[in-house]
Amino acid sequence: GKLFDCEHCHKPYRYPELLRNGKGSKTAYTGMSWSGHRPSDDKCTYNYLVPSNMFAVVVLRYVSELAEKLWMDESLKVAATKLAKEIDYGIRKYGIVVHPKYGKIYAYEVDGLGNSLLMDDANVPSLL
Repeated sequence: GKLFDCEHCHKPYRYPELLRNGKGSKTAYTGMSWSGHRPSDDKCTYNYLVPSNMFAVVVLRYVSELAEKLWMDESLKVAATKLAKEIDYGIRKYGIVVHPKYGKIYAYEVDGLGNSLLMDDANVPSLL
């Protein structure tokens, strides 16, 4: 199947407890992966969960390396590398915000529309 692609089930993701008929808050394209819930199972306020996307970038880089050196799977290597770059770009462009006291910091959640949530969660992955 496609890497990190939810089209295989031929149904849109919907979570009844989220806003907008289960689609969550309004978002714009960022390159990051969308999340309905945090690792704590709480609903996301803004649906691009920055720590989870950071984690995904690290794992995708490992997948790329394994695909090249162990599995000899060039198409998987290319797909994992491309997705890691897209997500990393989104984190750098949308996941870093300017705090009035601390300067540039990572937001916990963003929506790609300029909104962000500054907090952290005790679960993994987190911003720590």
